[in-house]
Amino acid sequence: MNRRLFLPVAAAFLLSASTMSAYAEDGTIYNGGFENGASGWWGPGVVKGCVQDGAGVDAGRALVLRSGWACQDKRPARGGSAIRVSADIKCDGTEPDSVYVQISFRGGNLGPKWYGPDSVTVCGNDEPAVFKTGGSHGWRRFSAVLKTP
Repeated sequence: MNRRLFLPVAAAFLLSASTMSAYAEDGTIYNGGFENGASGWWGPGVVKGCVQDGAGVDAGRALVLRSGWACQDKRPARGGSAIRVSADIKCDGTEPDSVYVQISFRGGNLGPKWYGPDSVTVCGNDEPAVFKTGGSHGWRRFSAVLKTP
């Protein structure tokens, strides 16, 4: 059964992320390296942020979020398969655990909910997350494998 992937990237203060990918049926998140600007990404972080040349890993492009979150949705994923979600993330002065990736699968008989091996606190509620970070650090690769429902 086909599922749809809903993938927000949330941040407080400043986050630079490049090379976002999730290996599913088509192999990648659309425009994961921001080669086409912010095309395919939406949310208040995209509106308040920007795509910057030379700011990413190996001087590539990066989506710079100053606040809010960025999201990409409606990517195909097959139920019962394993997908790897990876992101290169750089933080500058963010609160601990305030930069995170969440994922939701929709379609069929699935109701909206988050999946992931980690957890974050959002508005006083604990929610699953794929991975989280924060503070100040240079580029780091974060990655997790999830089984689609």
